[in-house]
Amino acid sequence: MKKTKITVLIYFLIIMILIACIFVRKTIAAETVENNVKKTSSNGNYKWYSTLTSAVNDAADGDTIEVYKSFTETSSVQIKKQNLTIKAADGYNPTISWTNTTEIQVSTYTKYHCIVVYTSVTTSTTLGGGTGTLTIDASLASDDDNKGKRARVMAHCGTGKLNIKDGIILKGGKPGGGNYDDSRDNADEHTTAEITGSTGNGAGILMYNGTLNMSGGIVQDNYSLWGSTTAHNLVGAGGGICICNGATLNLSGGYIKKNAAGSGGGGGILVDTGGTLNITGGFVSENNCNFASGGGIAVNKGYSGIVING
Repeated sequence: MKKTKITVLIYFLIIMILIACIFVRKTIAAETVENNVKKTSSNGNYKWYSTLTSAVNDAADGDTIEVYKSFTETSSVQIKKQNLTIKAADGYNPTISWTNTTEIQVSTYTKYHCIVVYTSVTTSTTLGGGTGTLTIDASLASDDDNKGKRARVMAHCGTGKLNIKDGIILKGGKPGGGNYDDSRDNADEHTTAEITGSTGNGAGILMYNGTLNMSGGIVQDNYSLWGSTTAHNLVGAGGGICICNGATLNLSGGYIKKNAAGSGGGGGILVDTGGTLNITGGFVSENNCNFASGGGIAVNKGYSGIVING
C-alpha cells in the first residue's frame, strides 16, 4: 500500500511539473512579443515592426513575416522580394485592416489594392500556413469615404506562384469606386459609380499573371459591382477571384464564398481572357451575380481551359 501511495505521488508531481512548464512557456512567449509584426530571415535573425508595410519593405528574399497583433495599414503593401511568406504567428488570430491604399496601376485595372505582388517576383509568394489565422480586411478602405479609391484585397502581377494556405482570410474588397451598400440582394439601391479607365474585376484577388495555388484559406465578402443602376448595368466581374492575362488558378482546398459580381459574371470566380482554372477540391459556394449568369464560376471568351476533377 505504501509503495502505491509513493507511485501516485510521483505521478502527481510529474503532472504538476508538466503543467508548470506549459504555463511558463506561454508566459515567456507572451513577454517576447515586442510589436505587431516579426520578420525572420533564413539564418534565424529577426526584427520587429509596427506595420506589415515596413516589414515587407525591409525584407530580403526568403524571409518569413509573422503577424501577432491586429492593427491598421494606411498604404498598400508592395511585394517585390522572392519567396516571401506572410502568415499569422502560431496560435494568434490577428486582423490587418486597411484605411487607405496607394495608387498603383495594374494594366487597365483599378489602381487601388491592399497588397500588390510586382512583376519582378518570378518565384513565389505564400500567404498563410501554421496554426494561426491572419485576416486581410479591405472593407475600411472601401467604405463611403473612399468612393473613387475603393480597393481590392490583392493583385498578383508576377510570373511566379501565389500560394494561399490554411490560416488566411481575404475579405472586404470592393474595387471600382461608386456608391453601393453591402447587400448583394439589393442591387437596385446602388447608384452611379465614378470610373475612369479602370475596372473592378477581381475584388478579392486579381491574378493578372502567374499561378495561384489555393490549398486552403478563405476568400469571402468581396464585391465587384460598379456602374449605373438606372440602366441596370452594374458591371464588374470575378467577385472573389479574377484569372486573366494567362494566369492559372489551381484550386485544391479552401473556401471562395459570399462574394458578388455584376453583369460581367463570376460571383465567385471569373476565368477571363487567357485564364486557366483547374479544380481538384475546395468549395465555391454562396456567391452571387446580380445581372448575369455564373454566380459561382463564369468563363469568358478566350480562356485557356477549365478542368474539374474532384
